Formats: sequence, C-alpha cells, structure tokens
Amino acid sequence: MATERTNTSRLFATSVVEGKLDIDEKYDKAYMMLMNLTRGLSDKEAHDILNKAIDDPKQHEDICLGLMVAILSDPAQANRAFQDLMMVCRDSLKGVCDALINHIVTERFHRLLENTKKQVVWLVRQLVRAGVAQVEGVVWCLLRQMAGGDVSARNIWLAESLCDMLKENRTWLERYSVIIASTVYSFLRILEDHQAPNFAALRQKEVSLVITLLREKFQDCLVIGRDLVRLLQNVAKIPEIEALWRDLLHNPGCLAPNFPGLSQLMSTRTSRRFFVVRLTPEMERMIHYLCSEVKFGMQKRYQDWFQRQFLNTPESQSLRCDLIRFIIGVIHPSNEVLCSDITPRWAVIGWLLSSCTSATATANCKLALFYDWLFFSGENDNIMNIEPGILVMYHSLKPHPMLTTTLLDFLCRIIPHFQPAMAAQVRTGVVTSLRHILEKRVIPNIEPLFDNPRMDPELRRLVRETFPEFCSNNLSAGEEFHAGAPVPLRSLDLMAEAGLDFNSGVSGANAGPDVELNNHHPSVEEDAMFSDEDEENGSVTPISNNVALTNTRVTSACKPLSNKLSKNNTDPIINHLPSVTTADAVTGSLTYTTSTLSAISQRPLTYSNNKSSSSLLNSTTSSNCNNISSNNNHANFKSNSAQLNSIISVCSGSAVSDDVVEVMAEDGVCINGNVMLLNGGRTNKCSALTDAQSQELNGHLNTFETDMKDFLLDLKLEKDQARRCELLQKICDLIFAEDLDEEEAEHLAGALSLLLASDYNTETSLLPQHISQESLCESLEAPIFVLFENLLSLNEDDHRRQSLLMLVSALQQLRPATGYRLLFYITAAAKTRATDSSDQISFQVYRDLWKASGQKDLSGFIVRDLTVCSEDDPRLLCWLLPHLYNFFPKHTTGNAELVHLVLQRLDAAQLHDLVCLVLQGTLTMFDNSSFTNILDKSLSWESVEQFFLWQLARAHEIPVDCCLSVLHRLRFSSHTDAVSTVHPEALANILMMLRRESPSESLLKHLLQRELRTEDPTVATILQYWVQRYEDKMAKLINDIVNNKPPTSPNKRKRNQGGGKLNSHVTLDQLLSHLNHLRRECDQTKFFNLSTMQDSLQAAQNLCTESQKKKYGDLFALITDSPDEKSGKEDSGNSSASTARNKQSNSKRGRKPKLRKKPESESEEESSEEEDVKKPARKRKKNNTVFASDSD
Repeated sequence: MATERTNTSRLFATSVVEGKLDIDEKYDKAYMMLMNLTRGLSDKEAHDILNKAIDDPKQHEDICLGLMVAILSDPAQANRAFQDLMMVCRDSLKGVCDALINHIVTERFHRLLENTKKQVVWLVRQLVRAGVAQVEGVVWCLLRQMAGGDVSARNIWLAESLCDMLKENRTWLERYSVIIASTVYSFLRILEDHQAPNFAALRQKEVSLVITLLREKFQDCLVIGRDLVRLLQNVAKIPEIEALWRDLLHNPGCLAPNFPGLSQLMSTRTSRRFFVVRLTPEMERMIHYLCSEVKFGMQKRYQDWFQRQFLNTPESQSLRCDLIRFIIGVIHPSNEVLCSDITPRWAVIGWLLSSCTSATATANCKLALFYDWLFFSGENDNIMNIEPGILVMYHSLKPHPMLTTTLLDFLCRIIPHFQPAMAAQVRTGVVTSLRHILEKRVIPNIEPLFDNPRMDPELRRLVRETFPEFCSNNLSAGEEFHAGAPVPLRSLDLMAEAGLDFNSGVSGANAGPDVELNNHHPSVEEDAMFSDEDEENGSVTPISNNVALTNTRVTSACKPLSNKLSKNNTDPIINHLPSVTTADAVTGSLTYTTSTLSAISQRPLTYSNNKSSSSLLNSTTSSNCNNISSNNNHANFKSNSAQLNSIISVCSGSAVSDDVVEVMAEDGVCINGNVMLLNGGRTNKCSALTDAQSQELNGHLNTFETDMKDFLLDLKLEKDQARRCELLQKICDLIFAEDLDEEEAEHLAGALSLLLASDYNTETSLLPQHISQESLCESLEAPIFVLFENLLSLNEDDHRRQSLLMLVSALQQLRPATGYRLLFYITAAAKTRATDSSDQISFQVYRDLWKASGQKDLSGFIVRDLTVCSEDDPRLLCWLLPHLYNFFPKHTTGNAELVHLVLQRLDAAQLHDLVCLVLQGTLTMFDNSSFTNILDKSLSWESVEQFFLWQLARAHEIPVDCCLSVLHRLRFSSHTDAVSTVHPEALANILMMLRRESPSESLLKHLLQRELRTEDPTVATILQYWVQRYEDKMAKLINDIVNNKPPTSPNKRKRNQGGGKLNSHVTLDQLLSHLNHLRRECDQTKFFNLSTMQDSLQAAQNLCTESQKKKYGDLFALITDSPDEKSGKEDSGNSSASTARNKQSNSKRGRKPKLRKKPESESEEESSEEEDVKKPARKRKKNNTVFASDSD
C-alpha cells in the first residue's frame, strides 16, 4: 500500500509521510480533464474539441496545465502535446511559464522525478526556440538549480544541458542582458568545480560559452561588478581565461569601447541578483530562516543540518564563498531583527569560516568576506556589506582569537598583493571602510583589535605599518571618532561572557538569565545608523539605539543634549543619574530609561507650580525625555507603559521652552501638545488629525473588515518609516487577495489620503540636493512608494493590477500630487537600477493610470500632473521633463501648454540644463512643424518666458522660415508705454535670425507684407542691413518682385486695379511704402541710384495710379530721366508726350523678358490662363491704340 502511494504523483517524488502536494492535485485534475476531452479522438477531432473548450477562461487554464503535465510526464507524447499547447494557448503561454517559475522549477525542482527533470529542460528548450515571452524567467530559475560545489551526476547533467541550450539559442540569449550576465556569472562560478579530468569535455563547453559572451557582450557583463573579477581570479589558469586576463589588464579597450580597465569593475558593487542566482532556492530559504528566525545560541542544530545537506563533500567547500557573499550582499536585517535575539550575520559567517576544511576554500572565504572593503566608497557602497567583516573579528577576540588574527593578517596582506599596481587604491578603500565603520558606530573603538596584547609581535608590527592612523601611538581612532569613554576589553565580547561560540548554545558557567542576547553591536550612540541601500529596493534600515553592555557609566549618549542645554546655565539631571551595569542592561534597553524617569518622578512636584523654577523643570524634563528617545525600544516601552504615562504627564504639565523644543526636535522627539515618544529608526513628521479628519477616517474604516481595518489603524499609530512601509505592503497583499470594487477603492483611498498626509509634504523637494543612486534610494523610502512598487511589479494582464490601479486613481483624485509622485518613482527607480531597459514598461503604468482616471486626453492628464508638480516642486519638474518627452513624444513634443508651464517655473540654471540636454540630443521639446503654433501662443506670455522660449528655439535650431507666418501680426512701436499691445520679444529675436540669413525673394515678400507703421523700424532695419551687405542682390530681388507681376490681359479679372497685387500677395502699395520708408529713414540714395533699382522704380511708376504717383512722388523723384525722354518732352505737347509715354511703356513691355516658367505646384487653371495670355499677343497694336485714344 505504501509503495502504491509513493508513485501516485506524475511529476514529484513523494513518500508515505509527505503524501501528495496540493499543487499536484491541481495538476492531476487538469490532466484528467484533458484526457477526458480527447480520449478516443483523432488529432483533428481533438483539436476541434480543445478549441471550443478554451473559450472558457477557466478551462483554458486547465487545458494548458494539462498539456504541460502531459509533456512533463510522458516523453513519448511530448512533441504532440507541445504542438497542441502552442495551438490552443491564448495567453502567450504565460500560465505555463508562471507554473514553471512558481511551482516547479523554483520551489520543487529538487523533488521532481528524474524523467520529469529531463522533460522540464526539454520543454524550456522548446519555449526558448519558440521565443515565448517570460521564458527568460524560467531560464534564470534553472540557472539557480546548478548548485555550486556539487559534482553529482544530476548537477553535471543539468549544467551541460543548460550550456548546450544557451549555445544553440545564442540569438535568443542576446536579447536579454540580464540572462547574459547571469549566465556568465553562473558558469564562471561552477567552472571552479569542474577542474577534474573527467569533466574536460563539459569544462571546454563552459569555457567556450563564457569566453564568447565576455568578449562579444562585455558591455552587458559589466553590470556584474567587482565579483566578476573575483570569479575570474579563481579560474585564471585556464588558457582562454588567462588570455582574457591579459586583455583586461593591458588592453581593456578591446573588450568594450571606453572601458578604462579593472578599476571600473572593482568600483561597481555587485547586484544582489547575482548572489541569489548562485544559491538554490532551498539553500536560500534555509539561510534566510537561520538569520531571521533562529535565536542566537540555538543555531547549532540548524547549522549541522545545513552541513549534512550541502557541505558534506570536499568539493562542496567552494560553496562557502557563495554563502558568505549571499549573506553579506542580500541579507540586510531590519531594525527589529538587529535589536532582537536572532542569530546575527557575523555568527553565521564565523561558523562558515571556522568549519571550513580546505585551505584554498578558507582563503577564498576570507577574500569573499573582505571583498567589498577593497574599493569601498561611502557614496556608492553599503555599510551593511562591510559590517559582518569587522564584527566577526570583534566578537571572536576571546572565543576564537586565532580567527581574529588570521583575518587581520589577511586584511593587511591583501592590500599590497591583490593587484600591486592598484595597492594605493586598495589601501584607500580599506581605510575608508574602517572610518565608515567608526563613524556609523558599528563598533565603539577599534583599538582592542589593533592593540590586542595576545597578538603576535610580527602581526602587531604589520598592523601598525599598514594602519598607522588607527594605532594608539598615533592619532587614535578613538580621539578622532569616539567621543565617549573607551570600552574595556573584558566586556567587549558578548559570546565570551555568555559562554557561547559559533557552533554551540549556552554552555559557560556564568550563563544565565542575566546574559543579554539581543545586542548585535557592542555600542551604538544615538546617531548611529546603518544605511541599507540597494539598487533593487532602496530601503534604509537604521539601527535602534541600545545601551552599551559595559561597566562604565552610560551618560555619554546624553552629551549632545546636555551640551546644548548648558548654554542656559541649567543643571541637567543626567549628571546625577545612577550608573547602569551590565546586569541592569540585560533586563532590557529600558532599564536606563526607567532609572531616569524614576529620578524625575521622585523630585518634588512643586517645580511645576513654582514659576521661578520652571526653567529648571523644563531643562530636566527635556533632558530626560530626550533620554527616552535616545534609548528607545518599542517593545520594552509597551511593557512599561504605566510608568511612561506617569512621566509623560509630568513632562506635559509645564511649558517647554523654544530652545528645548528645537533640541528635542533635532533628537527625534516631537512636541504636539504633549511630548511624543517615537520608536526607533527613521521617523516621519508627527501630523495629528483634526477632529473632522478623524471623523472622516473613522467613516472610511468602518467600511472594512477586521484585517484591513487593523492594518490601517496600525498605520495611523506607527511613526517609523520602515514599519509603515511594511504595513502598507500588507495592505497591498490584502488587496491582491481580495479584489477591490470601486466603492471599496474610494474608501481605502480616502483613508490613505489622510494617513499618508506626511508623504505629500511639499516643504522639502522629493529630488535630493545631490543626485546619486544612493540619494535617490533614500528618497524612495516613503510608504506611498510601496503602492507604486507593487503596481510596477505586476504584469499588464494580471487581474490584481486593476484593483491597485483603481486605488491609485482614486487616491489621485483626493491627492493630485499622486500623479507626479508616480512619475518620480518610475524615473528614480530606473536611475537606481542604472539601466533604462524597463523604462518603457514602467511608463506604461502611468498610461494605465490615465486610462483608469477616465480622462480622454493623455496630454491634458500629463499637463495637469505637471501643473501640480510645478506648484509643489519646480526643481523636480525640470528633472522629469526629459523622460516625459522621451517616453510620451506624441503627447508632449510641440505641446504649447506644456512648454508654457515649464517656462513659467524655469530659472536660469534650469534653462541651462535644458539647453544642454537639447544640444546633447536627449531632449526635443518641439520641432519645426510645431514651433509656429507655440510662437503664436507665446505672444501673450511674460517677457522672461518668451526670452527662455527663444533660447530653447536656438538650441533646437529652429529656422527663420518657421517664424515668418506670424511676422505680419507682430506689432511694435518705439518709445511707447503700452507694452501690452506690442511684441518686441518676438520681433527682436526674428530680426536676429534674419540678420544671419542671406536675403531671398521669399524672406523679402514676408517682410513687405507687414503693414507700414512709421514708429515701427523693423522692416526698414533689416532692409538696410541687407542693403549694406548685399546691395546688388537686394536690387535684383526688388526688381524681380516688380517685374514678375501678372501680365495685363483682357482675360485677367484683376487688371491694374489700384496698382494690382504683385507676386505672392505683396501689393504694389506695400512695396512702395516700405521702399519709401527705407529712403526716408535710412538715407539709401546710393542704393536707389543703381541701374537695377532705377528700372524697378520706372516699372513701378508705370503701374501706379495717379494717387499713388502723387503719394510716392518723392520716391519716384529719384528716377533719373533718360535722353529719349528729354527729347520727347521738347518736340511734343502734353498729348503727344502722353502718347509717347504710352508707346514707350508698350515698347518696354515688348522688351520685357519672358514670363518665368511657373512651378509644377501651381494650378492647371493658372497655366491655361497663361497660355491664353500668350496667344493674342499679335493683336496688342489694336489694344494699344484704343488705350492711347482713351488717354487722349
């Protein structure tokens, strides 16, 4: 019977004890449904019945899962089942990929049957060949299953299968830079395990794959960072790797353009995703459990189990490096864990080091421990990555002195020997690490490590030579960084006092209830904080302030406040407090606090009623309230709530001076009617709700069930930012578990808009003062960003996404600033990832939010959000602009309303930034086709806004042709007060553009179309400028405009009426008025005396009416009479002279050059009309006679 039960699962190896898995039941049900549908049918009939069945979404999912189970359980039918799966699937195989990732490959791969494992690899290979979306996630999960330090046949087969699959599908692989980097990192790591001769064939395949990717895709591999160098060191003796090393050191440019060499790689911190890919999910769960659930002193049996399971062979010793790097780079405990009795990271790392049986593996483990020290930078690296190294040495001084000395010796010797050419950089990195450790109060003093009396004399000399600035005979670290009293060596090590070591529980003779197990750091002052910033989550985990376990007085934590209060000649009560011993501190971090409170409460309460003593009471109560804040521990405060409440009532019974309020605010205490005690960690500003807001909040809360209501109430009371983020994540999880309807979303949005009011504070900018990955991570710590993070993490077709979108949309209606905060999160998160690969997908979330809002116009939606941003945070607006213009070009480029919004808030520095971005080609705010509309609307803007617009126009290289269409509408009057009716900004900038142009017929016609105003010098100015530089060309252009008029003909409807219209809507009156203005204002007599201009004036005069001749008589007076005209005047009277002039005019018309050929763009009607004009040319004599008699 037992044997039968163990074989009931088609996919998983089960036992009598465990039985079938829940997920197995689901897969069996889906498989049986598939079999029932297709049993006894032909292929065609089966296809028809499946196509009908998949119309139901639930049946579609079951059929896809059933086909997947058929592929995995029956190799003989796998090909047919895969073809059916590709035919019937309607979700791009998303359901299959999710099942592989979440239930088969990640969680239960180790429990699959051997044949099933082979079929999983076969199925993934087929999915890769088909280019299925999301299969890259399955491949990444399979890479995790290649365990390091495992040379069993199963692991070797898996490594070879994945290597072959990736080499065969190289084109697919090159599409995913993350998979390229993860592949290189994984196979470089397991190459170290495959050095035996029997693995020669596999090793050659792996080397070929890795070297090809490194040389051809080195830019994608650079994201690995410094751990790429560490892995290359371990396999440097392989010939191909050795050749790569030579290029890396001596010819880095051949690997990637602009790659400077090893220093860039070593300065890049390795992302946690690469540490995760080298541990199987089972290992990861166990290490996480050990560091987050197991109490310190109780970890031995878990370590023994882990040792038996994963570290029981000589080859598995290399796995220890992976574990150490994972613990350092991935496991960053929260405040709550750091202040608890959970096994600390340094204890687990100490166990891995002390139990290692291979000398080579031990040396590699030491390098893994200190690897982040070598090129540490306070700006780009994380204190949590160097904290375990110093704490392992510090806490091993007494129980494991040999471990401390070997680690210290390794740290000294690695500086000159890691890379001799970079020894100075390595020493700088190590020294920076030590300074950072002391500044952050990871340990109180470094002297016990460097001046240990048990240290070997040779090692002591080496330490003093390597770190002279930290040794006691020089400027000590204590003098430079530690203001408090030094801690005696006998009380430094917590494990020694407790009788503990890395592998056993409490065994010392003195172990008992008086041993404090919750202090991971020997001493942390009130300003100590660990920055837990990483590119994936950007969270910050400050360390709670604990009382040092020493026999000395602990009043140093109060010095900052007492120093400030001493200016007022007060008598701080902290100078009279009793000392606190280690035994007292063991009872909890509140011991010192309760002693302080007792001292306050035992004083006569007449101070509160005695006005003359109020200042003393203010100082003492403030001092002690600060002590409460500097030694806060939320759990212990709750257990002593009665005593705290009595003291708070004392504090609130008297007025607090402004100076004290300022001091208390700086030290983490908020005054809001009463003294508020804030729990440990970074806190948000206290913002009490008004009665109306509280009533509104209660109305929202009453609509929710217990769990949601409890989380919202906790969020209302919680002040710690990290804890608030956790609560909001739990709220998101509830939303995912139970989809929200519209009414629930509105109530939840109403509650969150009140509870997250501090996240919408506009007093400080969201954008850091100094923008870097680290500062951007810090700016993303507000709880509101938890909503956005969850929104971006869900796929577009995930049904849970709609509920969250509905919530964010409802929240935006109540808090309009939500929109631009989402834009900031998307942009900042992309910056912290140092890649733009997923930006387009991320900005799609913003587009979905627009759709959820119900607005029709995305452009208006963007402008509305940016309008709010411009009012709240103008600096952020300019930072967001390039990303918006890049990802929404259709809705932003050429948007006049958006441009005006930006220019309204722009300052000179921001204008310079935008101009630089435009010149770099990364920003396009408008183009030639859209600038005309913007210019037209800008005529009513403020002068400074128009000035900024023209600066941007120059950066965009907008040609003057785009400005000519508005030229005739621009007004200007010199020396006028009515500035609102003129457009000097636009005219001045157009003039500056025209002066850089050579005159052309088109430009000249647009200028001549402007109405002549004697007080407007615009046209005359540019005409004079061109005349001075292009005299002959200007004369010819004017002559062409005059002579290229439509020819006179009976067929023309407009024949010399009022002077007629010249070419392209330039009338004769417009031409003559501007020429006359040029003559009068600019004195260009020489220009008018040119023969070409004389011909032009003569032709224009012949076309004028009598009134026009009289109006422009002064201009025509510049015409010089020819000899023929003079003789005509002497021999004939007025009528004959008139006839002669008509004949002369006709003769000139006869000598006129032929009409120029019209461009092809002109209408056929005009072309035919021109032909009609040419045909009756022979009959002009008759017409001329008629005109002559009419004239007589």
